[in-house]
Amino acid sequence: MFNIGERVLHVRRRHSTRYVDCPDCFGQKYLTVILGDKSTVTIACDQCKSPGSDWSTGRVPKTVYGYTVEEAVIDRITLEYGGMLYDLTPGGNAYPEFIFSMQDRPAAEACAAKRQLDADALEAKEPGTPSEHQKKSWAWNVRYHRQCIRGAENDIAYHRARLDYARHMAKDEKGKSLVDT
Repeated sequence: MFNIGERVLHVRRRHSTRYVDCPDCFGQKYLTVILGDKSTVTIACDQCKSPGSDWSTGRVPKTVYGYTVEEAVIDRITLEYGGMLYDLTPGGNAYPEFIFSMQDRPAAEACAAKRQLDADALEAKEPGTPSEHQKKSWAWNVRYHRQCIRGAENDIAYHRARLDYARHMAKDEKGKSLVDT
């Protein structure tokens, strides 16, 4: 147990973002989809699209975690979720398992090393995961967009026919047809 104002060692997690080749298109920015009729379609990769853009980049962001041991001062101690939480300066806050006395640097370094090994093992297990908007298969995307195009073409044909009919039925102020044959 530590007291307010005490200097301690804090095992802190830091993160950074690096960019890696997209796991779907392998950095090529597009995919070639072979449809059931053996025809091929090339589509932009949705996995590596930049936020707010329609262009694929071929790269996806990956968050990398690292653990360090830093000195901090305890500012406040609170009880949250049934456990103790230390507010530190600098460093935010931490649970007791991440706080060590100043004399216990080897234990703090061992804790940081173990956390780093666990993070590296987890990163090795999880290749790029699809983003929320890319939960469907590529074949589903091709079928969906082709269906939308066909629907739009049918809508255009319908509305053109309605305009032609309206033009045919149009009358001037005197009620005389504007289309004389």
